[in-house]
Parts: sequence; structure tokens; C-alpha cells
Amino acid sequence: MQLENHKNFRSITKIHYRLSDAMPIMGSSNLHPERHESDWDMHYGLEFGLVLSGRERRHYMGNYRFDARPGQVWFCGMWEPHGWEIMKAPTEVIVLKLWPPLLTQMHFEEAPDFCALAPFIAPPERRPQTPERLRKTMLEFGGRLRKILAADSPHRLLRVRLILQEILLSLCETWPERRLWHSRRPSAEFPRINRALQMVFESRKFVTTTAVARFCGMNRHAFSALFEDWMNIRFSDFALCYRLSAAALQLKCLNEPIKSIAIQWGFSDPSHFCRLFERHYGCSPYEYREQVSREQTIESPLESSRVSRSPRSMSFKKIC
Repeated sequence: MQLENHKNFRSITKIHYRLSDAMPIMGSSNLHPERHESDWDMHYGLEFGLVLSGRERRHYMGNYRFDARPGQVWFCGMWEPHGWEIMKAPTEVIVLKLWPPLLTQMHFEEAPDFCALAPFIAPPERRPQTPERLRKTMLEFGGRLRKILAADSPHRLLRVRLILQEILLSLCETWPERRLWHSRRPSAEFPRINRALQMVFESRKFVTTTAVARFCGMNRHAFSALFEDWMNIRFSDFALCYRLSAAALQLKCLNEPIKSIAIQWGFSDPSHFCRLFERHYGCSPYEYREQVSREQTIESPLESSRVSRSPRSMSFKKIC
């Protein structure tokens, strides 16, 4: 089940979690009762996961994969395609989706070299893992997160954030490559990346690399290199992916004509939109709408618990 060879690679679910400064974390405790359940997705929000029981195999680009056992963790970067597969059931996991600017704000005078974003931007095979001596501690963190996510508390987002800080600090202290990746301070670079992302998110029109580079106060070449370095994708590909996935979401949630949706998302030629859509998703917009018409969506900022029951069920329901 390597990601590149997965038959639905072009139709990996693109999810738009409504993360923001006001809602920087979305979390859930998920129970998967059956072996070989699996799913594949990508999203703007960063992802942190912790296995409480069972065994879950994580898949990344480049044919990299690893089995996460109780007390072990995983990280996913922005718009990074990734998959999971249950290898030992039942498996229970804690999953947090994170607004990237939240991590850029985690600065501590006592630890000036600490960069909370580093585990998410390092290549998958070089990200921190839980050493044996810390697995019990991670399970204790996971138990606390489970209780917080299940509670009806007005401060549970803050409590989740505080535990996340403890987890990241604990892992980074034992991470052999922390000096290399912590040296990439995001304070100067990430605000520019975030401005570019916001420009894409706030505009339904075609945004050129030249225009967004100018908006960020950079020349085209320097901006392109910076964006690809941080996001592992060219800006032009990212912007197209966003407009196509947003159009796909509208195809699913609304009964508007395909031509109207194409125009709304900056595709002046509907036939060109259909060609790009099929190249990206492996099916026409009409076929996509038919395929997802039976799916239901649930929106929830923090979901206390979910039991996965279908082979394609997702840890978080897709949001319209």
C-alpha cells in the first residue's frame, strides 16, 4: 500500500479544516476496531498523532512508511499527502490538526533554539520518534488528551495546547537532528509563506507566482525557492490544487451547475477546468459529484471520540 502506487493517488482526499487564529487546534480520539482499515488525505493544517493502543502504519511520499505502536507519534506537514493503515486492531489514536502559525508563536526564552515547527518540516524519515524510555510518558500525555477532548470545558483548547507543548519539548530533547532543524527559525520566513497562503485562500481567482511574490516583498525566484523549501510543492501547483479542491468541495456540498462552479473558482473555460479536474482527481467533475453524493459531512472543532466503521472512514469528517 505504498502511496505512489495507491490506485486512488490522484483522488487523495483534500480536506479543509476551518483552522484559524481563533480556532488553532482541532482534535479527536479515534478508535479503529478492524484491521486493514485505511485512508489517504492531505490538508493545510499540520498533523500530530499519538497511538494509545494497537498498531497503525503510516505512509508518506517516497515510499517511506513506519509502524506506530503504543506511545509512538507521527507528524505531517502542510499539504503533505499521507496515509494510514490499521495493522493491529483495535487501535486507538489521538489526532490533532494544528494551525501552522500557532507553532511559530511557541518561543521560550529558556530554550532559544527550540522550534516547534521543526518536527513537521523535516523529511518524514528524519522526524522525531519516541525513544523506548519515553513511551510511558507519551501514553500518559495521550490519556490526558483523551480526557480533555471528552470533557465539555471552555478551556479545553488551551489545555490541549499546553500538553502539546510538553510533548514537543520532550520529543525534541531526545531528537538527534534537533540542532539541524531547530536552526531554521521560522520568525523571518514563515510570515511570508503565511501571507502567500492567505492570498490564495482569500481569492478565488488565478493567482500568479509573480503577483504573490510581489505581495510578499520578494522577487519571483527567491519566493519560489522559499515556498517550495517550506511546503515541498511549487506555489503554482499549490494554488491550482487549492482551487480544484475547493471546487470539488463545492461540487459535493452544493447543487450548482459545474460551469458556474468553475467560473467562481477562476476557471474561465469550463472545458479546461474539466480537463484539469480529471487529471487531478482521476474522474470528471460530474463523476466526482456522483461518487460523493451519498457521503455525509459533520463539522466539529473538537470531537471527543469516534469509532471508525468503514474501510474509508476518516479520523475527522470532511468539512463543508
